[in-house]
Amino acid sequence: MLRRRLQSLRVYRNRRIIRPLLADHQSEVVWREKVESLRDVSYSAGIRSFQLMKAVLHSEHCVADDFVELYSIPAKEGRRGVSVSASCGGCGWCRKNGGLPYELEPSIPWSPWPASDRMERVLAGEFRSREFMAIFHDGFDDVRQKRTLGHFVEWLAHQGVRNLVIPSLLREDLRRRLQPFGLPIFFFEHYQELYLQPYSTAVIVTEPSSADDLRTVLASSRKRVLLLPEGVADPDGPHRRLRDVLTCRTFRYEEFMNRIGI
Repeated sequence: MLRRRLQSLRVYRNRRIIRPLLADHQSEVVWREKVESLRDVSYSAGIRSFQLMKAVLHSEHCVADDFVELYSIPAKEGRRGVSVSASCGGCGWCRKNGGLPYELEPSIPWSPWPASDRMERVLAGEFRSREFMAIFHDGFDDVRQKRTLGHFVEWLAHQGVRNLVIPSLLREDLRRRLQPFGLPIFFFEHYQELYLQPYSTAVIVTEPSSADDLRTVLASSRKRVLLLPEGVADPDGPHRRLRDVLTCRTFRYEEFMNRIGI
């Protein structure tokens, strides 16, 4: 009796129920419009893969170029792309042409979690109804200013700001200062919304930034704290100061440090 039950259970578990997504999937029109186009794409991809395989076998060019093409996924509406960083330890083509082994810096993986810009009450109150706020500084050149910046980043982390876009000159010093800090902080060199972790973001600019970079930060929909040089120009009107045209709340750096007790 038990054996028959186990056998029936095994048969049940091995069953699969297929539900067609298209009710008229046997129609010639549907088959031609939906299925044949996918088959053509698959067939073209198979031919290209075979061409790349032959190119690798005959050392027609650097093998890293082939792998970049094979494994990269282009972005499209509703789907993020996947980039591939090239590296080669010395393929046949590179040896024949005197190329040295190389390894490009890997791309930052995008966050798999949905964005969550929730902040604690104190910082959220400073934003009011805006998506960002701007704090204008005079630089972080001396030890006292860098120490204050470290305390400010810790305060931001406790308030829910964990993404930190910061120039390389400040990043290493700040990373060392924050090593004993208990909360995770994610460092980025550039503001790329797809790769941010699911927290609010602080963007620190220490020198005149390109208009495109600054425009990207200002146009974002994520909650963000901007630390900008006092005289930074409006990317859409270089003849005027950005501070004079922003509609969000703005503060002087020392003023805001006094507001939060740092």
